[in-house]
Amino acid sequence: MPANRYHFTFGNIEVFVADTNLSMLGLDQAVRSDFQTWTAASTAKWKFAAGHHPYLSNGPHGNAGGYDNVPSLGSAVKSFVENDVCGKVDFYLSGHDHSRQWLSSPCSGTELIVSGGGADATAVTPRNAAHFSQGNSGFLYFAVDENTATGTFVDADGNENFSRTLSK
Repeated sequence: MPANRYHFTFGNIEVFVADTNLSMLGLDQAVRSDFQTWTAASTAKWKFAAGHHPYLSNGPHGNAGGYDNVPSLGSAVKSFVENDVCGKVDFYLSGHDHSRQWLSSPCSGTELIVSGGGADATAVTPRNAAHFSQGNSGFLYFAVDENTATGTFVDADGNENFSRTLSK
């Protein structure tokens, strides 16, 4: 990554990236400020945000604010996503858990996706409602055009396991 926070545009897409380890350490004031400025000024049709830590996850680390069954662990990540991401972008992409999940998000219209299946896979449990949730290796890719964005999960054998399309 070129910095602990950055953004770029590509066609009709703007991507906002945050080092959420800073949130875990309570050092994310500049990240929050820049995200607020960047998302408010964005005129891109499609907006993606990415950070290492998920807001919600069916993987072993769990949800922000209670990672690893420790009360308040990740509470600053939870606050960052709730205040500076939810409702301001179309998709929030994360990893941390080694699984592939597309959650049914209570995030003000922002789709929550965990794509950490590039390493040894970890199990998932039905903690949060999900459109798709598998604890196996693979990846996610997006195809975006003027009016639709389609995300597709592919497993390690190259099989497409799940696709979801959003339209504007």
